Amino acid sequence: MYSLTFGIRELRRSSAPKVVLGLCLSVFLISVPVFSQANMGRILGSITDSSGAVIGGARVTVTDVERGTSRVLTTDEAGAYNAPSLLPGTYLIRAELTGFKSIERPNVVLEVGRELKIDFSLEPGAISEKVTVTDEVPLVETTTAVLGGTLQPGTIADLPLNGRNFMNLLQLRPGVTIYPGGGAWTQTTNGLRPEHNVYILDGITAMEPLGGQSTINSVSLAGDAASLLAIDTIQEFTTQQNPKAEFGWKPGSVTSVALKSGTNMWHGTGNFFGRTDRTDARNPFLAGDQKQQISLKEFGATLGGPLKKDKAFFFFAYEGQRYTVGNPTVYTYPSLDPNALPIAGTTTSLVRACNTVRSAGTPLSATSLKTSGLDANCNRTSGYSIFDLPSVFERAKDANGAAGANISGSLNTEYSVDGGLAKVDLHFGDKNTVNGKYYVGTHRGLVVNSQTITQPYWRPSDNAWVYFSGAQWDYVPSSSVVNTFRFGYNRFYQWFETSDCEGSGNGQPDYGIPFGYGTSKPVCGFTNITLTNFSGSIGCCSSFPKYYGPDNIFEFIDNVSYLRGHHTFKMGGESRSTSIGHGGTFNRGRGQVTFSTLENFMSGTSSGNGQIFIGDPRRHVSGQAMAAFFQDDWRITPRLMLNLGVRYEYTTPITEAHNQFANFDAARGLLQLGKNTDQMWKPDKNNFAPRVGFAWDVQGNGRTVVRGGANITYVTPGWWIFLSQQNNNNPSVGLATNPSGFLLCKGAVNTAGPGCAPGVATDPTIGDIRSAGLPLPPATVTGGVQAPVPGQLNWNQSAAVYGGNIYPSSSDTSVLKCGTNRLCTVQATNPNLKNAYVMSWSLGIQHAITHNISLDLSYVGNHATKLLALEYTNTPSPGAGYCLGFTPAQIAAVAAASPATPCPTAITVSTGTNATAIQLSRPLNGQFPYYSYIYTVSNPLHSNYNAAQMTLTQRASHGLSYTVGFTFSHALDQQTGERGGPNGTPGDFRSDYSSSDFDIRRRLTATVTYALPGKPGFKQMLEGWKLTSIVSIQSALPWGVIGSRGSDPSGIAEFQERWNFFGDARDFSGRKTNSVPFFLPGATPPVGRSASELAINNAACTAVAGPPGSLSYVALQRWGCFVEGTSVMVPPAIGTTGTMGRNTFRGNGLHTWDGSVIKDWKFTEKFTGEFRAEVFNLLNQTQYGNPQFNGAGGNTPFGTPGSFGASQATPDVSNNNPSLGSGGSREFQFGFKVIF
Repeated sequence: MYSLTFGIRELRRSSAPKVVLGLCLSVFLISVPVFSQANMGRILGSITDSSGAVIGGARVTVTDVERGTSRVLTTDEAGAYNAPSLLPGTYLIRAELTGFKSIERPNVVLEVGRELKIDFSLEPGAISEKVTVTDEVPLVETTTAVLGGTLQPGTIADLPLNGRNFMNLLQLRPGVTIYPGGGAWTQTTNGLRPEHNVYILDGITAMEPLGGQSTINSVSLAGDAASLLAIDTIQEFTTQQNPKAEFGWKPGSVTSVALKSGTNMWHGTGNFFGRTDRTDARNPFLAGDQKQQISLKEFGATLGGPLKKDKAFFFFAYEGQRYTVGNPTVYTYPSLDPNALPIAGTTTSLVRACNTVRSAGTPLSATSLKTSGLDANCNRTSGYSIFDLPSVFERAKDANGAAGANISGSLNTEYSVDGGLAKVDLHFGDKNTVNGKYYVGTHRGLVVNSQTITQPYWRPSDNAWVYFSGAQWDYVPSSSVVNTFRFGYNRFYQWFETSDCEGSGNGQPDYGIPFGYGTSKPVCGFTNITLTNFSGSIGCCSSFPKYYGPDNIFEFIDNVSYLRGHHTFKMGGESRSTSIGHGGTFNRGRGQVTFSTLENFMSGTSSGNGQIFIGDPRRHVSGQAMAAFFQDDWRITPRLMLNLGVRYEYTTPITEAHNQFANFDAARGLLQLGKNTDQMWKPDKNNFAPRVGFAWDVQGNGRTVVRGGANITYVTPGWWIFLSQQNNNNPSVGLATNPSGFLLCKGAVNTAGPGCAPGVATDPTIGDIRSAGLPLPPATVTGGVQAPVPGQLNWNQSAAVYGGNIYPSSSDTSVLKCGTNRLCTVQATNPNLKNAYVMSWSLGIQHAITHNISLDLSYVGNHATKLLALEYTNTPSPGAGYCLGFTPAQIAAVAAASPATPCPTAITVSTGTNATAIQLSRPLNGQFPYYSYIYTVSNPLHSNYNAAQMTLTQRASHGLSYTVGFTFSHALDQQTGERGGPNGTPGDFRSDYSSSDFDIRRRLTATVTYALPGKPGFKQMLEGWKLTSIVSIQSALPWGVIGSRGSDPSGIAEFQERWNFFGDARDFSGRKTNSVPFFLPGATPPVGRSASELAINNAACTAVAGPPGSLSYVALQRWGCFVEGTSVMVPPAIGTTGTMGRNTFRGNGLHTWDGSVIKDWKFTEKFTGEFRAEVFNLLNQTQYGNPQFNGAGGNTPFGTPGSFGASQATPDVSNNNPSLGSGGSREFQFGFKVIF
């Protein structure tokens, strides 16, 4: 005990990188054990005589039947043999010793990642006599506590698979779920975050560093896979949870894909699959008889064979995909019909809004008139209008027959995907085997990445290149030692750009508006306009363009295994070097402006600050990671196996090649890398992760096994949270874009020239970064007319500001300043940041009902701690924006700083928030008066998961095979994913602890394959038939309520408001397309509405809102309320935060049944044709995506109250993965495949 404690203490004192390097080097220098099973399997066992005594020195030959290669072993003094690092496939195992009969076991099927224990009992006799064991190995795991399972080649190839994407099969085992609709960042394991899974292709890690997703069959922001690995290249794949010490980096599922190899026989496939909308059912979210357009073609081929018999083999594959698919959806968008009636009290007619402004004598905005296609008299011109919709959209009609604001229709996503693979296997005798593989994939398309895009030319372009290569060398110097060395290289590059740049030929009009940011890539195209109360967007994607990569990931792994008696020791080391060439996000790169009403839009009066991104955010980022592990599989008795292990990981803080990173410290301000700091955070050097497990063969016959285990796994975070601007209110800042190159001014900044006057620049030369979201306040109003000055939004194109451009250009250094009238935002990273870790545990029983049927029952749980999130660092207390709770001195300070807008003397419906009061109340305002929002990446969160998981499996017997999985679980967390912004209530993460976004309480999956009995004759029409099916039934997922920029009851300007809910959450849940009834704000009803529809006249609303004149009553009158059944939801009282928790309500569940019919024709003995008819959602049950276009999150009652709680699209469309994702209408697909 003393020596162990002393050793750990000494290790902590030493340099972690040196420790890891030393451990890695030891792998090469000593014959201590370890082997990697990432893409391999293992066969082990013991040899005894008929009395049960162990036999040492017996000869065991393990033969790969398909390739003709063998590994010859000799049992040790404990009678044990061990054959690790075997390719998945079919094996013949033979044991022999002089004086005993030889014994063989043929047809042993070894799956990827599986450990098979094959014991033999030798009978006395001549060695020439042979005993053949024909019993199949029972379907139970007797050597390890690892959870998960394998999908074999037949299952993978035969099941109906939408999009031919094998990733969609991962959820067929308990523990792994994919959010309905699929798409990006939707796969989770045992309640953990979607970024926390590990992907391994043929032994080489295949993960990109930003979001932690697979580089093979990688996700895209829209559509399905951005690269494709052909189904027919996969030998099999396995998912593992709670793995041994060999695996790490992430605590979720380890998905290991084993590639096929060439064999001594020439073999190959060719296939074509296709479908159109002619045979598909109509999407229920399309109006009238419209159908979702789809044209899908998928094709591919494989070829494998020998280069030299028994010595060298090759395997080639190609897969292509071409598709055009519509995105049926419903949203709200302004109408040019002057008779369109209001929705929820909001004007929907642009013409009516224009006339209202003109009648009031307010000048109309020339910019808004031009983009709207209206003249100065509010009449429609013959020119272009951003409110003219393409013919694929249809407006709903109001009661008077006028076109309303509700739109249904479909824009197309168009993709072209290609992928090719080459693999070579070489066998240099019994001791050395080498393989190498190379994959390249491409992806090009125009995508509907948001269900609110309203013009085809506002669809962004999506492009990707994927390169993957790897090599593996297995060296077997003796029967007890095996060394495996691997090298891998991944290169992943994905970029998203706007497609409406000048001259792009994408059908965009000549906007004729001088925005000021240029007309060439990467920043060009129409600006982004947000209209409160309307969900349809104007312009493309405020967060584009994006550049992910090119990532360059180098990986070196070496493992050695050593069998000694009852111990199988393992030790290994791994080194990874990762870099991003020029990744970055131009968030608000083309600017963004928000208007609260159509009237404000027509007058050019923006709501709050406009935003424009200045500079170039692309950075060359790099990081290093190293790991070492030790494992001992100890067979204590013939029935009991104990798995012991420990893993150590070390990851460096990320760096930038040119020191273009800046952090923030509350005591020192901005810290520029390479100037006044040498690292963004201190490295975490204490990441030791123990693993323990056991497997107890209860009766010793391999039929019933009790398994259990526990482990700790650390989380290597994705770089996204540090770099790609997660916060809500100025999403253009991060380590790469903090404004360290801006002038930091304590006084006014809207003066000409580069200086700050009359304040003092605190440190104008601290850094070099000139990339940040520049807030642009609304124009100054003088005499009722907008008169912008430099530093303000020039929406009406005053010639005196920015040369008449709306936004300043990056060359205009006079506006690159942070000051009291232009407050900048920064994002910090806690200098003491730690790696999050997850403690996992499981206990279960496996029973082989027959040799072909097994039942697995397990309890699975985990607890994650120190999860990453953004914390509020500079947020005022609730009520600050309304001066509530202010002392006389604070009120006087507000008046002194802003004489024109002092604190209000009373709070009424029309009282807005006071920006000066908010800023003066920020905790760090005294030291940093030029910063507003400050967010810090830290470790404040935790999560919990508990589940009962069941798997019933039958391998093929009499033509029938199936796998049935059921999970009863509950996942709780405070934030699901590293890509979210700050929590709803500043400083109170406890109020966010609730069901995870991916919390599926009950989930049933079943896969069935049945080869029908046949009989010869009738040109083979009575034989060769096969039926396959996938059934998925799951309970509803949660969704929650969060505020929007158009409201701020709490008065803290974070716009993450929660409301107050009273009653039964089920009243607001599972509503399909029915919205929750909304009762209107205001004291008088709008045109066409009655007084009974006002919130202040609804008894349920007023019962929980307080008496007239109270702050809660004012909030009710200002924002309205929702009532259904016995439940009511009201806004919080002015100056307070809502009490409703996160993810309060539930959606509608998912029920799908996919099937296929397969017919084989034998043209010759070696040449087979296969016709397939596949159907997805066979029963055509309507599936409903969670409300408000957001598959895994919020619905804002402030934004579009008329559709609150209602599903707007099917799950596939909701997650930007139309038709290829789950949950669409019934679809048929037909294909033909040749096999030889």
